[in-house]
Amino acid sequence: MIEALIGLTIALVAGEAIVAPKGHRIRYAAVILVAGLLVSSSAALLAAGPSPLVIIGVTVFYGCYLLACAQRPALAWRLVPAVTFLFGLIHGFGFASSLVEIGLPTTRLVLSLLAFNLGIELGQLAIVLVTVVCLTLLQRYQPMPPVAVKVARAVAASGLMALGVFWFVLRAWA
Repeated sequence: MIEALIGLTIALVAGEAIVAPKGHRIRYAAVILVAGLLVSSSAALLAAGPSPLVIIGVTVFYGCYLLACAQRPALAWRLVPAVTFLFGLIHGFGFASSLVEIGLPTTRLVLSLLAFNLGIELGQLAIVLVTVVCLTLLQRYQPMPPVAVKVARAVAASGLMALGVFWFVLRAWA
């Protein structure tokens, strides 16, 4: 189940990246709430997939987060680190279950998980740093019109959202 939530968090964050600059968080929150209720109802009717209560809980939490950010934009900057930490915690639980599956002794699980997650985070930061440097150099020497930058961001976020939804569905109904 944790692996499915990892895919869902990727999809939710990518979706927010698409709508937040346009100020459409309230609409996105409504879509998220309706989609979550549809998925949980389907899971309950088909008796398959993740627990409907888990989906409803994640849906309500994220919908409330989006509404809070939409109504008080100054609050968004304080909530983003907390939500990022929560999503990181979900990802950490997924990694912990993988470490247990490969036979790592549970007596050293906390240290192993900490070292593993630190390595993953450093790797991700390195990828982001290289990407930002490359894009900055590209923009400096080959400027793109603002509309092209917006389209590129939307395409990248849409691709990540599709990947997150794919991972969620694949893992939740596996």
